[in-house]
Amino acid sequence: MLSVYNACIQYAVMGMMLVVVGMTLASISITMSDPFAVNVIYGQEEVQIEGNTNTTSASSDSMDDSNVIFKSNLEQILGHLNAALLNKENGNDTLALAHAFHPIAEIYDLIEPTIANTNSTLNQNLSTELTNITDMVRFVSAAQFSDAVQDAKKLLNQTSDQVIPSPLKDNLTFNMKVVIDLLNTAVGEYNEGISNISIAQPVEYQDAQAFISRGIERAKSIFEQESNVIPQNMSETVQGAKVMFSDLDNQILSISSPESVGSTIQGIVGELSKIAGIRETSIEDKSPDLLISNIRSILDQVITAYSNQNYSQAESLATEAYLENYEYIEAPLADLDKSLMETTEVMLREELRQQIQDRVPLEEIQQQIDSIKNNLNDAEKLLAERTNGDD
Repeated sequence: MLSVYNACIQYAVMGMMLVVVGMTLASISITMSDPFAVNVIYGQEEVQIEGNTNTTSASSDSMDDSNVIFKSNLEQILGHLNAALLNKENGNDTLALAHAFHPIAEIYDLIEPTIANTNSTLNQNLSTELTNITDMVRFVSAAQFSDAVQDAKKLLNQTSDQVIPSPLKDNLTFNMKVVIDLLNTAVGEYNEGISNISIAQPVEYQDAQAFISRGIERAKSIFEQESNVIPQNMSETVQGAKVMFSDLDNQILSISSPESVGSTIQGIVGELSKIAGIRETSIEDKSPDLLISNIRSILDQVITAYSNQNYSQAESLATEAYLENYEYIEAPLADLDKSLMETTEVMLREELRQQIQDRVPLEEIQQQIDSIKNNLNDAEKLLAERTNGDD
């Protein structure tokens, strides 16, 4: 399945040279024009996943970050569906197919066990709908494709309603963490999509647009609908975040360097963390070697929890290792060795959690963690060399 997806991407790259020639902003929408009239506008025709924009303050220490990653994965699927639909409406079936295939190829396996455990019928319906969307891209009209996308979005709404615990749906910390995860994921996509200040991978570039758009839309919705929940002393911080949203829009439209985009997103993450009372961790607060040390320690705890058959704790720890630690070294590591960064990300964020959910033998968990640690050793050396070089 992945080989088909990669072929779609390669075909798209070979078949076009994307030149940004005419760009406008509508709210936080992002428009990209190219010689094939691929008009990618995010944020205008989205169906918001229900029940997640009302907010209340809460402690981040008790937050189950596996729910954050689950919700973020749903949002990423929505981003891909938006991109597929808008490319379909503008006559680019190649890019539409690539985006339509991405949820099934790279995301659904991560969320399927949770959905199946909650509602097996819903899981079957959603999986079938996403597969059908991929199959129909080239053979139906834009209107028919739009109907299918809307049906999938309704199922995603139901999935969110049934899987995400009710207390989290109105939780400021939870919702901001989802936004932060979307923005951090967009950094990686943008790094892949842009090379030498030009679009090298159209699909990844549009992925970054989609995730950024969804993240900003969610944050703005929280600011506007629940202003009474956010502490008054955070009003300037909210305004600062909005200014950075605009800056980020402009950077994406002008195809700024990945370093500039990453820096702006890091600033936004800092502001959102303050607003939500999230204990922020960044490269400035903790050095890469300390973050990597944290990951090693947490992975040891995963082994202990798993050997004691405490599977929920093992999964939560694996999530913490990624979300609260590895995510913060992804950008600097990608600058030095993108392949190492991406391989380790998949091993930690996706494969390890999937193994835990599948209740594989302890020996397989140990082997996976040993492989992750080997990669972390290589990452630590590269990051240390960079730090020493900067000095």
